[in-house]
Amino acid sequence: MEWLNLDDYLVQNQCAKKDVIALIKQGVLEAKKENNLFYVRSKTALSPSINHSATLTDTLQKQNNAFNTIIEHILEIQNKFSLAKDETLCAYKSENELLKDTLRSLQESKEQDQKMIAYLQKELEKLQEQYETLNKKYKTMWERSKKIES
Repeated sequence: MEWLNLDDYLVQNQCAKKDVIALIKQGVLEAKKENNLFYVRSKTALSPSINHSATLTDTLQKQNNAFNTIIEHILEIQNKFSLAKDETLCAYKSENELLKDTLRSLQESKEQDQKMIAYLQKELEKLQEQYETLNKKYKTMWERSKKIES
């Protein structure tokens, strides 16, 4: 493997300087300093693999970011769903209270109507008795007047 200037190596393999330093520390790459310039080469024929590894790392980071974005979106949807559920429950509770109040009001109205019906039935009975009494008196008076004429 040939020695490459560090800057050329970074451009060729599309990786960061810190990644190359890490690979040097791991022993994957060899480094030397000559005329105040750093040169790097692979210890084995893995140079293309290093580029692939950097690309793979970038791909994994992109996938991780996409995954995090999806998780955030799911959590946001869950939060909206939870809020909507709470609002729906509040609406049902309010409607339930309204229906209970309406039912109580109808029950009170029914009781008042029943009392009124009972009262009116008693009054009707009294009026019927008065009618019958007046009818008897009228008949009696009519019969007397007929007797007097005859």
